[in-house]
Amino acid sequence: MQSENKRYVDSAEYINKRTLDAQHMIKEGGREAIKAHFELNEIAAKAENFKEEAEEENSKHYDKKTDDIKKLIEIDNKNKLQEPLSRDELIFLYEINTPFEGFTKYNNNQLLDRCPKIQEIIDDRNTLEDAPIVFGCQPEEIAHSREMINENTEAYIGPLFPGIFSYNFEYIYTSFPEGRIEKIEMTIGGKPKEVIMHELQWRAESSEPEEKIRFQDKAKSMMDNSEFYTLEKSKQIDLVKLKVSDLGLTGKVTYDEICKRAEELGLELCLPEVGPSFRLNHKDIFEQKQVRRLGQTIIGMRPIIDSSGNPEVFKIFHTDLLGITAAGIANGFDSNEPQEYFLFCASKIEALGGLNHNEIASKLIESSQGEYVAQNLEKFEGLNDDIALKLIEDGYGKFVAKNLKSFVGLDKKTILTISNFVENNK
Repeated sequence: MQSENKRYVDSAEYINKRTLDAQHMIKEGGREAIKAHFELNEIAAKAENFKEEAEEENSKHYDKKTDDIKKLIEIDNKNKLQEPLSRDELIFLYEINTPFEGFTKYNNNQLLDRCPKIQEIIDDRNTLEDAPIVFGCQPEEIAHSREMINENTEAYIGPLFPGIFSYNFEYIYTSFPEGRIEKIEMTIGGKPKEVIMHELQWRAESSEPEEKIRFQDKAKSMMDNSEFYTLEKSKQIDLVKLKVSDLGLTGKVTYDEICKRAEELGLELCLPEVGPSFRLNHKDIFEQKQVRRLGQTIIGMRPIIDSSGNPEVFKIFHTDLLGITAAGIANGFDSNEPQEYFLFCASKIEALGGLNHNEIASKLIESSQGEYVAQNLEKFEGLNDDIALKLIEDGYGKFVAKNLKSFVGLDKKTILTISNFVENNK
């Protein structure tokens, strides 16, 4: 909002200057006076437009803050009286969809992850009882370990393990509510690096507050490096945003240790263009899904050596004006840093064209990796009865029923088994 007010001030200064010029022209008389008359009318109309825009933006922001404070007071009163909170109230309290606006998130000049009042209410609640209400499922549909996951699992709260991101769970937490793992969809590719650099530079020089960003020299230097490249064709990717502590690492850790652990969990390093593209698409990403905007996000990628011979990766910093710079990795990272996130790419099983799908699925199931087949059934084609029955026997009937197009020539016995499974699990 500070930037919106500045926009109004800048516009007002411009209008004042034009007004003084026009008044001077009136004093000179003649044709210049007539021209100045129309000039003043135009200035007055623009001034009113600027004022209305500023007031509208201020009003929206003020209304959101006011509404949030009112909701929080109501929730606080209900919580003190030990009255049950509705799902909508819990979603608001835990900031699942939108961040809370109202009270300050600073304490002794330190940026907090949550408003102190919200944290006070959360500390007074049984968060494990709230979780299923927030997720819209039953307590038994939340898994807390790999062994607990079955076809009825809707959410996961627990330590991350290899393969966790192959599950299409909407909610994945290492702990609730602090350890939320955020998944983000984004499109990269289709633009030469010169175009991306031009867009970043244009945004850096823009006078529009909503467009303006910080494009620091370190980031420019990285993009000028021959190791920075972009994909020729556009491609949609899935990103995972998490903290070092979410990876199960403690104390001071190196960048290599962070990347190694992420890869063990099934994540991949991001391509170089992810950092700049993430910053350029920041607004669309957050409109699509309310990802927390606090702190800084470091891009998990192959480091680029800067002009001084130091390895650097991209970093998006989230302050009053978002920007992109480079982060040195030589000194490592602190797993206890609450406002430092890492962004990695979630690997995908691509279409298996030209391969024997039944043979691949069978070997995966035999090696106790049937969950990967179940989670990616839409990528398979022409699977037979044996695969369908094995998956049902292993507890993945729900996935078979949802992906019947991946199977061909199912006999009556298999179809009956699937029908019975669907009927018993309505």
